[in-house]
Amino acid sequence: MFAAIINKPNEEIKNIPVIRRGELVFEKRSEAVNYIKRQGKDVFILCGVNKSNIISKEEIAELTVGNESNGLIDKQLKGLREFDTRNKT
Repeated sequence: MFAAIINKPNEEIKNIPVIRRGELVFEKRSEAVNYIKRQGKDVFILCGVNKSNIISKEEIAELTVGNESNGLIDKQLKGLREFDTRNKT
């Protein structure tokens, strides 16, 4: 699987509601590349998905309450950083 992940610093990403980010997962690399091209090549980066986690409706509800950062959001961002290849050599 491949993902189109928004290409912005973590602090900016935290301020964008999850539903408005446009980040998607695709079965085929070509589908992800086409999506990224349609959105503008600087908007998203292409990432390979090694592992995925299912988030319950209750956890999603917790994420949507208020705009302040909470432990669950920080935990998810930490997990996403493991897949970030922008600053790795």
